[in-house]
Amino acid sequence: MVKIEIAPWCKGCPVCYNVCPAPVNVFELVDGVPKVARPEYCFACGLCAELCPAKAIILEDYEKPYHLPFGERVKSLVKKMI
Repeated sequence: MVKIEIAPWCKGCPVCYNVCPAPVNVFELVDGVPKVARPEYCFACGLCAELCPAKAIILEDYEKPYHLPFGERVKSLVKKMI
């Protein structure tokens, strides 16, 4: 199981919350700020960590999957979310 946490330098944007593809969102917004609420549902896709503008998502025991397309198109969509 991957350990997931949000670093203290998190800027509070909702990107991790918005991009989490887990069947039950791993994150929840508390007063508009994302918090890790259900880490047991994280299946280590790495989308939240890769797209976090502050690089504040920390995944332990995680190997970046080679098959996820984190191209400029996805990153430009994220910029529109924040």
